[in-house]
Amino acid sequence: MAERQRRSKWQVHESTARALCQLTFVLCGLLPLGLCLYWSAQQFLPTYQRHQAKLWEQFLTSQLGVSVKVAAYESRAPERFALHEIRLNHPETGASIGRVRMAEVQRSDGKWAIRLTQPVLEERELATAWRIAHDWFLCRPQTGSQAARLGMSELTIHTVQGKQRILREVTTTLLPAAEATLLNIQFRPSVPDASSDSNGTDREYAKPVQWIVKRHHRAEGLKTEMQLRTGSVAVPCGLLADLTPWGGRLGTSATFTGTLDLELRSDSWRAMLTDGRLSNIEFGALTADSEATLSGIGEVFFEQLVLSQQGIELARASGEIRDGKMAASLFHALGKYLGVAPVQGTNRVSVYGFDQLMFAADVRQPSLHWKCQMFDAHGLLASREQGDIPLPLENVVAALASCSTPSASIAANTGSENTDAGKLPTTWLSKLALVWLPLGDPQWQAETEREARQTPQTTSGRLARAPAAAPRTTP
Repeated sequence: MAERQRRSKWQVHESTARALCQLTFVLCGLLPLGLCLYWSAQQFLPTYQRHQAKLWEQFLTSQLGVSVKVAAYESRAPERFALHEIRLNHPETGASIGRVRMAEVQRSDGKWAIRLTQPVLEERELATAWRIAHDWFLCRPQTGSQAARLGMSELTIHTVQGKQRILREVTTTLLPAAEATLLNIQFRPSVPDASSDSNGTDREYAKPVQWIVKRHHRAEGLKTEMQLRTGSVAVPCGLLADLTPWGGRLGTSATFTGTLDLELRSDSWRAMLTDGRLSNIEFGALTADSEATLSGIGEVFFEQLVLSQQGIELARASGEIRDGKMAASLFHALGKYLGVAPVQGTNRVSVYGFDQLMFAADVRQPSLHWKCQMFDAHGLLASREQGDIPLPLENVVAALASCSTPSASIAANTGSENTDAGKLPTTWLSKLALVWLPLGDPQWQAETEREARQTPQTTSGRLARAPAAAPRTTP
């Protein structure tokens, strides 16, 4: 009896029960379905897509530090969309930095996965783009950002000469944190090398080229660390043409292999090259606008090279130049200042041709250990075998400076020994040696600094020399 009474208290009228069921169906069935249909429909409305494209323009501009324009936004699924016709421009000049035909974006487990289609970069703006990305993006702690992985099958770089350089299988991984931001870039340059078959088809390399950038955000240790690892892959030096003053002077076919470590601080920098090799160097292009003319194709192997804003700290290198020519002024300057003695009976000519030039150098302040052998069709042309006997580093600058004197070629052909060793160097090559070699204090250094401040020398539009006392810019 009591049980029946309790059940009767919870019984409702049939019409009320029907109304409750209908309300439940509307709230739990029709309303969510309607919301889903509305959300799906609005994704295809032009107004909504333009609004989303504008939002992504603002977000990317604030994050990257460059002006970003997005032509269209396309929603494909929850947490999955695409951006079309993305253009990157310089925030002040409006110059084009790059463009992307389409970026497919997906977020999963708190991480972003981005795939770019037909990305293009302008080589002339690479240096500017890197400075903006470093100072604006990497130097800001990304506390609210999420890890991201950016991939592209092919990256095209348009050169100033109208040519194209292509990087394949480019992958970029970003790992932001409060203490440091890590950026890892991997790619394969599209150039035939030793790993290519006879038909020029690229084979699979053992490992791609890796460029690691780590920015430390702690106040007591603000710095940027970078490492370039090429492994067995030869990287074209032309990729560095607009990032370093020397990248474009090594020739169109020059390549680099090895490991390069670079540390940047607000007031200093330091670079170390280990087991590095520069191959297919066109020495004619390297010395084209100097009086110390030297031509030929060759390579230089750096066992170790340490650079800082103070200059060369340590250098151990060897190299070879094939089928080249050397100006008489340089040939005799090597003999006078660096002890490269010509073989007895060598004729004096305006240009000396050689089949092979081999050298080895060990630079340590304040001396140079130097060995050299030069061969032509008749055998040994000139040599220096006393590599254990040090030479003053000032002799290198003096040898290059003597090549630029008005009487250098006359002295070379007449055998005169009256060339003024203390004469101020007037070519970019000798001034470059003056700035970078760890010299003591040559008597003409102060005067050279004054001359450089008044009339700085340039080569191919780039500053060839800075005052010797001032810190050197990052390579």
